[in-house]
Amino acid sequence: MIGKYWDRATGIKLITWNSYTGEEWSVGRTPPEGWVEEKSKHLQVLAEERLNKGEQIVICHFANNDRGKTQYKKALKWIEENLPVGKVFCFGYPAKITGEMAEEVAKECSGTFIWAKEKFLPEEIHWFSDLPMALMPLVTYLTRTVGKTIFYDEHKERHIYIKAFEKH
Repeated sequence: MIGKYWDRATGIKLITWNSYTGEEWSVGRTPPEGWVEEKSKHLQVLAEERLNKGEQIVICHFANNDRGKTQYKKALKWIEENLPVGKVFCFGYPAKITGEMAEEVAKECSGTFIWAKEKFLPEEIHWFSDLPMALMPLVTYLTRTVGKTIFYDEHKERHIYIKAFEKH
């Protein structure tokens, strides 16, 4: 379930439904400030790679656990072979996200896009993530001002990444 509702005090909010926990997750309308590690509550930098194959940036959001680190390594291998990018940043989010922290995690994730856009001025940002499905529309909604973002999803059977959507 994804929908918007109006609240006079906070403006428009986007709401998603986490079917695993039975919780509504939501974010307000205001995009976050750019992300900085020193002020981060939930995200940590897991890796930063310099590929020198172009000006584009890759942002990865994977769980900060062994499974997420393994997924990042698979994604990085695919990125190196298939995308002309200059830098790859992997941010680790908490392995368990609760309804109370969902908005903060979504804002921090989208803040990484704003941070990368301001710092490196890429024409487009490529996005790889294993965020919970309920969080994906919230992060996408908050990154609406960043410009062109291309999201890749893993094809589990073929072990490749496929462009899932492009946002301008």
